[in-house]
Amino acid sequence: MRRNTLLLTFLASAFSLNPVSAEQEVENKSAILGLWSSELIVPPPARGDLTIDATKSEWRATISGISAPIQRDKDAIRFVLPKDAGEFRGLLGASKTIIGHWIQPANEINNNRYATPVKLMQVSDKIWRGKVEPLEARLSLFMSIQRAPEGSITAVIRNPEFNFFRRNIYRVEVNGDRLSFSDTKNSNDKFEARLNKANELTALLPNIDKELVFRRQNPAGTVGFRPIAGPDYNYRRPVATNNGWPTASLSNVDIDSKSILELIEKILHVDPLDNPLNIQSLLIARHGKLVLEEYFYGFDKDRPHDMRSASKTFAPLLVGIAREHGAKIDIDTPVYSQFPEYKEFANPDARKSKMIMRDLMTMTSGLACDDNDQSSPGEENKMQQQKEQPDWYRYTLDLPMARDPGGDQAVYCSAGPLVRRNCAKRDTQMAAGIFLRERGEAVADQNLSLEPDAERRRICGRRFVFAAARPT
Repeated sequence: MRRNTLLLTFLASAFSLNPVSAEQEVENKSAILGLWSSELIVPPPARGDLTIDATKSEWRATISGISAPIQRDKDAIRFVLPKDAGEFRGLLGASKTIIGHWIQPANEINNNRYATPVKLMQVSDKIWRGKVEPLEARLSLFMSIQRAPEGSITAVIRNPEFNFFRRNIYRVEVNGDRLSFSDTKNSNDKFEARLNKANELTALLPNIDKELVFRRQNPAGTVGFRPIAGPDYNYRRPVATNNGWPTASLSNVDIDSKSILELIEKILHVDPLDNPLNIQSLLIARHGKLVLEEYFYGFDKDRPHDMRSASKTFAPLLVGIAREHGAKIDIDTPVYSQFPEYKEFANPDARKSKMIMRDLMTMTSGLACDDNDQSSPGEENKMQQQKEQPDWYRYTLDLPMARDPGGDQAVYCSAGPLVRRNCAKRDTQMAAGIFLRERGEAVADQNLSLEPDAERRRICGRRFVFAAARPT
């Protein structure tokens, strides 16, 4: 009998261990309401002055105190730093310069490697030096947790750099100090968070391989969540720098300042919880003079912008430039004929042989590639996050066919311009970035994303660019 009593007492104690009362539940729910932010910055392992020393038989490169031997093939120069701290690929020019790209490793924020243009000048006999400024890996997240009129709790996450989470609304369930978030439109999109004793929220968000710490913020003055810190805007003439742009005021070039101020007011007073697109910068030039230069959401002239799908315009540009320089490629060129190194393709289909460059340009390839359908085999995020096939060109060409190529049904597919770009590069026999830079037909200050394939390091399309030319 005593044994049963002890057992019942133990069970009662176990089920009442750290119980959460109704009052505590209400307090916990109230404690999480408001705006929370988290910022993660991953510095590049190497940056600054890059020196190439050719005074000895073995050429060597040095940057950030790290040295590596250089591989040469005629005018081509290449080296890889130890411990995957970065690599360089370039060409020795006739004007005593070395032009190329610095390739930084992937990290927790940028799943891809990025290539940054570098120009090295000869500073003495057989010694070149240039500055490497890799892309800063920054991830800013703002989580607004609010109580709905009927009493439920919802959350919206905003990300000014990449527009992660878009305008998804999450339902929030509170159980003591633990929070469960689930997308109201996709129940499979969920994550957990915890409120710690320091009044911080720790969370492991989808597709981010690192636990993040969110701290409470004041919504009114939080730059990044809102366009600017203060409530008022005052027009200022752009500051003149040595970037090649003379400046003037709006009135100097006969622009009605009233309409411009109305536009800026619209940018500043958007609903931060329901804004489809954050305007990060606005620049206006007229008659060869810069008359407006404004930045929002924490951006400035030294912080590059993620161009995302605007980068797709570079793909047909490459095809046109390649044709101009003698490449045997046009809109009727069969796509699969441009990849003879791939002996066979997965999902063989006679319709693949009918696919031409025009189909890639008009997004009518017929491949099972739909960026608006998360279940599509060729959906952009699915391709980039998978690890089995680092060759994204092969991954795309291996996709099954969903419909006949051509026709009027355009399906948004980011992998199409990727393949199209490589067709142009193949006929130029040089990396697309250097190809553009040598002809002065691309923005010099840009960071190009690369596919994971370690040997090829082909451009996969995404670009980070500066809103205006930077001082030289």
